[in-house]
Amino acid sequence: MWCEENLTKWQPLSPIDEKIAELEQSQYKLCRGCAVDSIEDCYKCSQFERYEQLGEEIRKLENSKNK
Repeated sequence: MWCEENLTKWQPLSPIDEKIAELEQSQYKLCRGCAVDSIEDCYKCSQFERYEQLGEEIRKLENSKNK
């Protein structure tokens, strides 16, 4: 069966990929209730700085993974 064949190829996420997924989920949670109409309003949001911090952490982890 196709499903069984693909299940044997599936591998769990690495610790770095797990952390990236957690950080991306945190970013999503910050923004999910936001209904701003423009990017300018997004930049003014009190959560934007934290969103950017999470993005920087994600970029660092991705860079370390690709080395």
